[in-house]
Amino acid sequence: MRRFYLRDRPVSGIAHLDGDEAHHVRNVLRLNSGDDITLFDGSGGEYVGRIQLIGRKDVTLQIISQSHRDPALPVHLIVACSIVKHRAMDLLVQKCTELGAAELWPCVTQRTSVKVPLADLGKHMKWQRASIEAAKQCGRNTLLTIRPPMSFEELLAFSKDEQLKVMLSVSETVVSLRDVIGRQMPDRLVVLIGPEGGLSEDEQRLANSSGFVSASMGPFVLRTETAALAAAAAVLFHCG
Repeated sequence: MRRFYLRDRPVSGIAHLDGDEAHHVRNVLRLNSGDDITLFDGSGGEYVGRIQLIGRKDVTLQIISQSHRDPALPVHLIVACSIVKHRAMDLLVQKCTELGAAELWPCVTQRTSVKVPLADLGKHMKWQRASIEAAKQCGRNTLLTIRPPMSFEELLAFSKDEQLKVMLSVSETVVSLRDVIGRQMPDRLVVLIGPEGGLSEDEQRLANSSGFVSASMGPFVLRTETAALAAAAAVLFHCG
């Protein structure tokens, strides 16, 4: 059954879809009154809704059944990474959603090649839409929380109270990510990934002084989006 994101929770057994979701019901799938669809509210709630009325701007549904199903990872994984080019960033958002990451913190570092204004709400909304589409496809009922673009200093400030913080490094002298999470899988984990060319020496020192532990993903130099997905997959594998 097709899944749709329900922005507002049902009231008295009635739900409404609008915007892109209503357009998809009306103009893409060409569904009709009486058809049943699956809805999710982004915070774990899942519903079966029966279409009552398809209007010009919204779709009205009667809720037939509801449940709470949140197949989230046992660790609250935060992927903190340098912003990458448009298609790669969309891929990163999609796959972080599919792999169960809880939050994404996009940041601008000294070597970030993509020029994005800090707190760019347009980019933030675009990434959030990509996450919604990925959640619809993969069966996830909670949305990936995506923060607006932030500076590296803001990222460090946001992370100050997190339980375990790991900065991925290409150095052969640091321990592996597998060893770090293998000996101490926390309730909350931040994985920091730099841009192409890596974090500057100053940024690495700042991160280390802010409590980040350097760790390696292996002998190869990975693109930012590849490293982010590999790290999320490693955490998923370890938790499984």
